[in-house]
Amino acid sequence: MELETANDRFKIFFKSLNISQIVFSNIIGKSKSNVNGWLKGRTHITGDSQVAILKAYPNLDARWFLFGEGDQNYENGSEVKLIKNNNTELNPSEISTLITELLNQLKQKDYQINFLQTELQKKCPVESKDKRM
Repeated sequence: MELETANDRFKIFFKSLNISQIVFSNIIGKSKSNVNGWLKGRTHITGDSQVAILKAYPNLDARWFLFGEGDQNYENGSEVKLIKNNNTELNPSEISTLITELLNQLKQKDYQINFLQTELQKKCPVESKDKRM
């Protein structure tokens, strides 16, 4: 299937994340209506939004996302492998790259957890001890 537009490629990428539009919009710092417009094809992804997505998801191949060249090549965080095989040790450069990647993924997960906690508190506020007395 030919993916002619950035919106087409965005739809494929977004589906691979398996997260809600609200969580994604908060991760990249854009509105849910922006994300919904991209997915429905009502609006085009602008340059600043493309940059925000690529910064938030460093494993997403920018050439594929922007121009449709190469492969999608997005690896979800759970796919990171620290050991290549039993007979190969990682060199310092590979270890540094993996650590950077893992830190980026942890940052994304922390942001998602904080966002979800905030949303949960909005929907199910806990009464303070002072108000119950």
